[in-house]
Amino acid sequence: MKSNQNPFHAYILFPQRMDTVYARLQAVRFRQKNSPEGRLLWNSCHRWTEQLSATYHHGSWKWKLQLAGRGLSVAQSEQVIWPDLSDEVLQAVCEHSSCLELQLETAPENCSPLAQMQAGCDLVWQLLELGATLVAWPAGRTAWHCQELLNLDASEIRAEHFDLFVSTGFAGDQDGDRQWIRTWGMGQFHLPDLAGTISISEPQRSVDLDFARTMFGSLPPYLIERGSALPEGDKVALQDSICKVAPKPDLHQRPFLNSPLGIQWLVREPSEKV
Repeated sequence: MKSNQNPFHAYILFPQRMDTVYARLQAVRFRQKNSPEGRLLWNSCHRWTEQLSATYHHGSWKWKLQLAGRGLSVAQSEQVIWPDLSDEVLQAVCEHSSCLELQLETAPENCSPLAQMQAGCDLVWQLLELGATLVAWPAGRTAWHCQELLNLDASEIRAEHFDLFVSTGFAGDQDGDRQWIRTWGMGQFHLPDLAGTISISEPQRSVDLDFARTMFGSLPPYLIERGSALPEGDKVALQDSICKVAPKPDLHQRPFLNSPLGIQWLVREPSEKV
């Protein structure tokens, strides 16, 4: 599998200094489902360097790790810090001393994106046991404190846990009498992101927001399990309405809708039209 098709990419933050984290990583034997334990193979390990790299192999799986002693770079911070993050998460970002970047390079043939994300989480949860306090998935603009993640067994992660990796929010400025709302991070599952619009005026705005919550809460796990996007013109029943895949919006006029694997525009239709 080509590396640019592998979705898993995460930043794991530690409050400990790099030399402490490095010592713990040297001692650990990672576990992966249906595979023997394995160690990291470090490259250019010099104590005076500010960044160390390693590879981790398990059969057809290959992971790349980079440990940075100065923590997140400015560019990385811009991928992690978003306005709607909790105070607890932002505090963990501010207080971290070292950062481990984890990327999947190769996976077994025909391994689904969801299975790749599950395998990545299996490793991340073991890193949490070493003292990491925060995990961020930059593609989805999500970041989670260790206490929230450790309440969930990594082996139990399913499509319905998509909000660990995918976020939803408003995008762009007012577009006529509508406002855009979209997802970030569906590309991690080899899918286009989703977008819709809501009215800027009440009472229709409240109705649209309720439908958007249902739509963005129901469709991502359905599409992740399905493994493919809905074709244009297709319709899905949601509560008392119908969600239809509309022709793609003009992205030249709406660059805030750009996404690595494209975007699908979803519109609401009353159920009696079907």
